[in-house]
Amino acid sequence: MEEYKIEEIILDLGSQTYTLFQITNIDEVFDAMLSLPADNVIKHDERIPYWTEIWPSAIALSRFIGDHPDLIQDKKTLELGAGLGLPSLVAARFTKQLVCSDYLEDALVFAEKNALRNGIHHIQYACIDWRNLNNGAKYDVILASDIAYERRFFEDLPGAFKSLMHEKSVVLLSEPGRHFTAAFIEELSNHFDIKSYPLPQTWRGTHFSTSVHVLTVQT
Repeated sequence: MEEYKIEEIILDLGSQTYTLFQITNIDEVFDAMLSLPADNVIKHDERIPYWTEIWPSAIALSRFIGDHPDLIQDKKTLELGAGLGLPSLVAARFTKQLVCSDYLEDALVFAEKNALRNGIHHIQYACIDWRNLNNGAKYDVILASDIAYERRFFEDLPGAFKSLMHEKSVVLLSEPGRHFTAAFIEELSNHFDIKSYPLPQTWRGTHFSTSVHVLTVQT
């Protein structure tokens, strides 16, 4: 973590305020990734360090969780692609068991650092790549904030969600209203029952047409 320049930011989510560590030298981190050899797994797999920022979709999902705690109360919960871990921090107030996951170890280091900064000590952390799920674990609730940010993920996500769900599981998926995301949500409707909740956010002076989609197993 020595290469990262860090600042604390305070997020007021209405019912609760959270302090998070965030990286300020994002461009330097990105340049460092680009300078890696072509065969390095980080560069080859295009593991772009999006996790270094707080995104409006994470804020929207966190607020949705705070407004609908009944969806995760006392539930076994997994966050996929957690990044800095904001939704996990909010969910930790309500869940029975919480696993915060990302496929980049550095992201998990910061997610844990943020949890401890907010006095949260009972979250578990796991390095998980949803393209290669093989342990058979099932969860009552799956949190997914802006993980469909590239089209290359669209094909794998429906199967990943199914492999993590049982018949009564719920996925809470947030996204910022990118023009190509509508096709992905339409594809998800072929696999899941979906209820969508517009939850627009203004973040750093920019307005985002953020939504939270609640996915359940089709009956």
